[in-house]
Amino acid sequence: MIFRLILYVCLVVPFVLVVKNTHAKSLDGFDLIAIEKPRVLGKANSYLSEEPRTVTFSYCERSAGGRHDYYSEGDYWWPDPENPEGPFIRRDGETYPELFLDHRQAMIRLSEIVGTLTSAYIVTKDEQYATHAVKHLEAWFV
Repeated sequence: MIFRLILYVCLVVPFVLVVKNTHAKSLDGFDLIAIEKPRVLGKANSYLSEEPRTVTFSYCERSAGGRHDYYSEGDYWWPDPENPEGPFIRRDGETYPELFLDHRQAMIRLSEIVGTLTSAYIVTKDEQYATHAVKHLEAWFV
């Protein structure tokens, strides 16, 4: 429970303070929150049923680390055909077809879910959004 409070204070409160100190309306009466609220809430509601997927969800055999370690590879790095056990070589502009992307995609997913749920909480003050965002953050970082 203490971790949840710490994560909430460290991550959600700063967003709320920034939003409160930012003018959401321009001089012309442009109301960004009113425009974006339905889209954000629709996406946030769909994320409420999503369970966290951390780096332990998938593992790359090429990783020198363990199952709990984030692993990524450079897009343009390929195995050296002349030295298969040696270091990879760069092939500029050519993406390696067996590139391991699972952890990168999981991190992007985390940022989309937490950002959307936090935004939904800011505009609605509905605790379910903050609680679910914290659930994802705890899975990744605690």
